Amino acid sequence: MTNRTGGWGEYAAEVIAAVMAEHRGAPEAEMRTHLSAAYPFGQRRYYPYECWLRQVRIALRREYGTGEGTRYADERQGALPL
Repeated sequence: MTNRTGGWGEYAAEVIAAVMAEHRGAPEAEMRTHLSAAYPFGQRRYYPYECWLRQVRIALRREYGTGEGTRYADERQGALPL
């Protein structure tokens, strides 16, 4: 993965959006399972994995209103605090 197309976080967000669209309406626990299975970066280590986890938290909060630690991730993305 190179930064030519926007980097790890952007690619992770695209994959997550596709998985969530494919499984729309699934309960949160089931969605987490689908997202975990769709991890695209090989080893679950280092910076790519951190980007993936951040994007998963953001997506789950948007969809279900949950996701541990998402308040700070959303603020880093430029969202207004609640």
